[in-house]
Amino acid sequence: MQNNINNLQNDYKINKFKINNNYQDIITTFLNINKNSNYYCFPTMLYVKIEPEFDINKIIKCLSYNNLSFYYSNDKNLIFSICVGFFINLYGYTIENDYILIPLNFKMFLENVIFPKLKPLYINIENSGLNIFLDVEIVYTNENISESVFIQYVHKQEYKNFNKNHKLNIIINSNNLGKGFFIQTNIDLIKNIKLSLNNVERLNYDEILLNTVCEKINNNIFYIPLNINEKYETCNSKSFSSSINFSRIDETTFEIDFKEPTNKIVIYSLNCNFMRNLEDLLGLAFSLN
Repeated sequence: MQNNINNLQNDYKINKFKINNNYQDIITTFLNINKNSNYYCFPTMLYVKIEPEFDINKIIKCLSYNNLSFYYSNDKNLIFSICVGFFINLYGYTIENDYILIPLNFKMFLENVIFPKLKPLYINIENSGLNIFLDVEIVYTNENISESVFIQYVHKQEYKNFNKNHKLNIIINSNNLGKGFFIQTNIDLIKNIKLSLNNVERLNYDEILLNTVCEKINNNIFYIPLNINEKYETCNSKSFSSSINFSRIDETTFEIDFKEPTNKIVIYSLNCNFMRNLEDLLGLAFSLN
């Protein structure tokens, strides 16, 4: 593991940052970048030191609820935030020596974002006394910065303790353009899913359609596309063609029918936004909430 860290530090495009363990709830790390060039920034791997007093399952559970966020400029303007649990469920994790390794895929969200030089960029991760390292790929560029850049993000909703009923009605809170949903639960227990917009049924997937139209990522998560010809990883405006503008919908409802009781489900809606640049100040066109 240590050799791997040292090798990454010698690669000019890869910068490794240790998030100092001072037992605060929020730990902020400044990326010490080359101040002469604009740059792309993609966190690629999260390392968590396994300490003797921490159980691995408890570490994973703790990280699953923590957010990894981007803040820009000294005013710490929030420009992106995502739950670490999304990456854990999408890509899993491995254990190497005394570290938990969690792959991160930020190109899925911020592939086209160029950060202006001179302004500081901060990465926040909620920390519960864990010893954390973060791999960040920094790619310097001479490209001009666009006034508006397309990005993707996910909005999380979690439901617990509904195991007395095999059916669950969920009102989705989404106000932006969306192209699909990630459903995180024991997916083998799902018998049927219906999606209604303003009380009008738009999708009705039984087990056969769930296995053919939707993309099973693993036993705990699958992706329901609203435009079946586009991949969820693709980060451009074309991939949102035939998607749904939820700002025009008063009520979006999932009805999920389970084969047997379950006690937890998480739904991530995959939405789009625009990163706007005004005189080297970055901000979002629409709120992340």
